[in-house]
Amino acid sequence: MGVVDLLEENIGKKYISVNEDMAKHTTFKTGGKADIFIKVDSVEKLTCALKICKEHNIPIFILRKWKQYFSY
Repeated sequence: MGVVDLLEENIGKKYISVNEDMAKHTTFKTGGKADIFIKVDSVEKLTCALKICKEHNIPIFILRKWKQYFSY
C-alpha cells in the first residue's frame, strides 16, 4: 500500500490531491505541482497526515491562508 492510499484510507479521499497545481492556492498564482497535497478540516486529520508522512519520510510544507491570521 502506498502513502497516498494510506492517507486516503485514514483521512479521506476528498482531502488528498496528487500532482496538485499550487498556483490555485497562492495569492500571486505561482507555484509548481505538489506531489501530494493535503487539505484538512480538523486537527485530528492534520495530526494523522503528519504522522503518516513522517513514518514514510515525506517532506512536509505547511501552507496557510494569511488573511485569516491578520487583524486590522
